[in-house]
Amino acid sequence: MPTAVDRIVRSRRQDENPGKAGVSYGVYMDSSRDNQSVSLCVPARLRYLGLICAFVESFCKSLDRETPAEIVEMLKLAIDEACSNVVRHGYGGDCDSPLIVDALHAGDELIFTIIDRARKFDLAKAPVKIDPTPSDSGYGISIIHQAVDRLEHEWDGSRNITRLTKRLPQEEQKPG
Repeated sequence: MPTAVDRIVRSRRQDENPGKAGVSYGVYMDSSRDNQSVSLCVPARLRYLGLICAFVESFCKSLDRETPAEIVEMLKLAIDEACSNVVRHGYGGDCDSPLIVDALHAGDELIFTIIDRARKFDLAKAPVKIDPTPSDSGYGISIIHQAVDRLEHEWDGSRNITRLTKRLPQEEQKPG
């Protein structure tokens, strides 16, 4: 069964520049499980990182429950870092290939899935820096691990699929 992201990619209308990704978005809700899923598709360009962060924040604010500001900021940091890595290291710089961010609220978890068609990435082989050095780069995976509860990555034969999961705190029971 196609995912919401697959449907959005297939149904996305090309603008005046065929073959180039345009900024688009789609909404898919699975009411049978009370899950809400929203997707954003942008060209793989660093200038769209702010839009991606605004999408993450807007999604968190749209939920039926309050998402603590600290969690929203941690998610924005992790997703910004992951998308930046896709553009810089996966594609080798800005390009017009699609970069998809899917946001899902399922139970007590927020799951953000980043999908790209950059070169194959292997999370198990990615360097993880811990000790600060004068270098300005190389901390991305460490930052992501610290910001989310679970980081998963898979290659499906043509796409990198990266999932970042953050658990939400238990909602307080209101006296009835």
